[in-house]
Amino acid sequence: MQRCQEVPLDQVFIGSRGFPFVRDGEKKRFVLSHPWLSKEHPDPTGVKLRLLVQQLDMLQASDDHAVFVDYMSLPQNDKLNPELQRIEAASGMPKPGSHPSVRTVAEEAQFKEALSAMEQIYSIGKTPVIVLPMDGDVDAGREYISRCWCLLEFCLSMGFDNISNAAIHEPVGRLREHVESMNGHTVQGFREAFKLTHFTNKGDANVVLKLFENTLNLASRH
Repeated sequence: MQRCQEVPLDQVFIGSRGFPFVRDGEKKRFVLSHPWLSKEHPDPTGVKLRLLVQQLDMLQASDDHAVFVDYMSLPQNDKLNPELQRIEAASGMPKPGSHPSVRTVAEEAQFKEALSAMEQIYSIGKTPVIVLPMDGDVDAGREYISRCWCLLEFCLSMGFDNISNAAIHEPVGRLREHVESMNGHTVQGFREAFKLTHFTNKGDANVVLKLFENTLNLASRH
């Protein structure tokens, strides 16, 4: 997986170009929900990318379909850069635009704007979501469903019936049954499930809970 800034422009769709706005029409787009496999890179060995390709083949995706992958779709800091690693360890992440390996000021603004509405891509619009839990490739206690943002993505996708690979990928099917048993796709059930998750920034807790409640309320209007 290439960092967003390194993906060739002829291999991407920018914005809504080519996206069908008919609610029940074929989207020709997919969204990936997944845990990063390291702090520096979501897929250091390529194991996730190979599984993603397999899932797309099973879903009969075509070569002209597109997939939203956060690392490849939103501007990223280059945390694989050794110099940036040394700077971050010594004094924290440099400010946007102050180092060649961090987002520019414009990219930082774009990144924050996208994050402010990221819940929509897993919910409204009926865009199919491919879930790759990758539990065999993460440390114990850091499983997909134990991460707050992954839980949000899964429960929203489930609440809007957007999960596309539960029937073809056994770990996702089991995960769906588990979340259903907790009523995690409801506001109260999500609040209970959320108590078992981990998050780096404690301020994220109220943000995630509010995002889920506000977005799920949209489902009742459609």
